[in-house]
Amino acid sequence: MRLSHKGSGEGAADDAGFPPRAGCHRRKAALWYNPSGAARSLSPQTMDDPRIARTYYVSGIVQGVGYRHFIRRVAETLGVTGYARNLRDGRVEIYAIAAPEQLDGLRKKLEQGPASAAVTEIYEEPAQLLPRYDAEFTIEH
Repeated sequence: MRLSHKGSGEGAADDAGFPPRAGCHRRKAALWYNPSGAARSLSPQTMDDPRIARTYYVSGIVQGVGYRHFIRRVAETLGVTGYARNLRDGRVEIYAIAAPEQLDGLRKKLEQGPASAAVTEIYEEPAQLLPRYDAEFTIEH
């Protein structure tokens, strides 16, 4: 059965019906439709699963100030899974899996940070739901 992408333009399926390669423009929600109109998600989650994944890149004074440990405590309180890790350019990367409402709460805490941090910018993007990060929130090194 050939699947086609609803819509056209950058990020749309090619003539053979394959999704775009990694690195191509991705839409926030990737849903593919077959000719009968039934949708299926490209992610491993089911339609009943309200969880989504997002990646956040936090800039400012966020390394060496307890920022990752603060976010881990917040994530555990909110029921968010994923990880936080320092990047070489001085930012902190947070990959998070949860319901959209929980991720909104996490985002507010990312902006706040611990008292010793000074967040200047947060870049946020949708991410693929990766099962290996679905059990707990960890700090990666």
